[in-house]
Amino acid sequence: ALIDRIRSSALNDRLELLPAVLVLNQHEASVFNDLRESERSLINQSIELSRLLLILRTPAPASHSQPTNESGNAQAPVDPNAALDALATALAARPPWPRRVRILEPAGLSLATLLADLSEIEPLGTLPGHGVWRWPPSQRFDRRRLQQALGELMSTGAALHQNRLLQLRGVFLTERDAYSTDSIAAPAVWRPSAWRLDSRLEVLVRGDFDPSLVSTVLTAALLAP
Repeated sequence: ALIDRIRSSALNDRLELLPAVLVLNQHEASVFNDLRESERSLINQSIELSRLLLILRTPAPASHSQPTNESGNAQAPVDPNAALDALATALAARPPWPRRVRILEPAGLSLATLLADLSEIEPLGTLPGHGVWRWPPSQRFDRRRLQQALGELMSTGAALHQNRLLQLRGVFLTERDAYSTDSIAAPAVWRPSAWRLDSRLEVLVRGDFDPSLVSTVLTAALLAP
C-alpha cells in the first residue's frame, strides 16, 4: 500500500525505491513457509515483495536426551543446518523472482555484504531456450488482453506450447492489481500478488524459440500510456 501511494503521488519523481528487505527469525520463516498459497496475510505479501530475505538463525537448545519414536528406538538426529538450508531454498523459489535468501548467523553480516545482494545484476537469458522479459512499473497490462496473449503463445504449435514449455513464471501489473502465474498449463492459473516493482516473465523451453515474437505479442497487451 505504501509503494502504491508513493507511485501515485508527486514523490514518485523525487524518490528512488530500492528493493525491499525482509527480516524473519527462523521460527517465523518456518511457519509462513507452511501456509497454503490461498491464505493471504501481511507477512506472506511481505515475502512476495522482498528482494532480499534475511532469516535469523535460532541457536539450537541444549538437550541431554536423544528423541525416540513410538517404538522407543532412538531417532536419527535432525540436522538443523540442512533443515534451515532447505527452508531458505523453498522461500527463495516462491514467486515472483528473483529473491535472494541469506541466513544470518549470530555475528551477522556486514552492511556492505547485504547491499551487494541488492545491487547485483540479474542474469538475463543466459541459457538456450531461456527468455526473461521485464516491463517498468509505469507500464500496465490489460488483464483480458494479457490472458489472450499468453493463450496465443501457449497454443498448439506456438513458441510456448505445453509440449515445449518447461517452466513459465511471471508477475504482471494491471490497472486494477498485480497478478502472478507459475504454471505451464493453459489457461494459466492467476493469483493476486503483492509485487509492485515491475512486471516480469521468465520461460524455459525445449529447443530454440524467437524471443522477439513473445515480446511483440505481450507488448500488444499493454494499456495505452
